[in-house]
Amino acid sequence: HWAPDERKFAYGLPGNLDPVPEFDPLGFAAEADLNTMLKYREAETMHGRVAMLAAIGMLVTEEPIEYHPLFEAYNKDIGPAIRHLDEVRATSPFFFEVLGLIIGSLELQRALAGFKAPGENDKFQYLKDGYFP
Repeated sequence: HWAPDERKFAYGLPGNLDPVPEFDPLGFAAEADLNTMLKYREAETMHGRVAMLAAIGMLVTEEPIEYHPLFEAYNKDIGPAIRHLDEVRATSPFFFEVLGLIIGSLELQRALAGFKAPGENDKFQYLKDGYFP
């Protein structure tokens, strides 16, 4: 279990990696209090997950395309990956609406689990006590 340590970089949050263990070129960590540092970690984790999924999506759907998880592509010349969205819409008309609802419900669940409700805190976007991003 992690416990904050004010003497350490970024309150001792796990994640320092060699060869640059205290990487903070713009100095955000030096100026941040504990709650702000935890919000940074929450944002970093979520944006990192989205970026990894996007990178996998681009790799799966780019040339040479013989497999696409959402439609048959071996017999079509659709072109670059951005045009694949049109093919997904044609094959599954409600795919993006369902995907939006799923992502929205997951984000709502994460926000309810991690953040204090408005009015329960002095500042905007305070994390709940004991929540670790």
